[in-house]
Amino acid sequence: MQKFLFSTILKLRNKHLLFTDLLILSLIPLVALVARFEDAGAAVRFAVPLAIYTGMALVIKMGVFNVFRFYNRFWRYASVDEIAILAYATVSSWVLCAIAFFLVLKPLGYIPVEFPNSIPIIDGVLTMLTIGGVRFSIRLVYVYNERGTIDADTKRVLIVGAGVAGSMIVKELRSNPQLGMDPVGFVDNAENKQH
Repeated sequence: MQKFLFSTILKLRNKHLLFTDLLILSLIPLVALVARFEDAGAAVRFAVPLAIYTGMALVIKMGVFNVFRFYNRFWRYASVDEIAILAYATVSSWVLCAIAFFLVLKPLGYIPVEFPNSIPIIDGVLTMLTIGGVRFSIRLVYVYNERGTIDADTKRVLIVGAGVAGSMIVKELRSNPQLGMDPVGFVDNAENKQH
């Protein structure tokens, strides 16, 4: 089962992420409303304003994600740069949704007074968690899959130098298991790098 799940995740492409995001982002405001009231009946009571907010939020979020080129990235190779982009994009979409909610939808009467003001906040947090979780599950599966391919012939090696160059060597060895070397530790004479 695990192997099937990993192979499925590794086959995901940006077009699959686009459809996954559309589905997730369409459901997040509903989940936020139900979480806020702790009652599924709230979705029925606020069906129309929830649909209006969901449509508006979906357009804003997908627009922001497009500006940040979410669907042109290789998430299996995600790094710190992608974490920053993910944070900027989700926070930007969160702020824009809140602005649209409080300065457009509420004043124009599309959202009734009884509709909770906390929905854009809960929606933003859930968006950050789910969209980030999907992206980095791909990276995590890729790394786990690569490390799991170590053969019995693989040599355990120590890296001389625990600085930037040493960490780059470890990254390279882990990215290329076909080299047949498994880094197991560092050796360095600098006292501040001991242990």
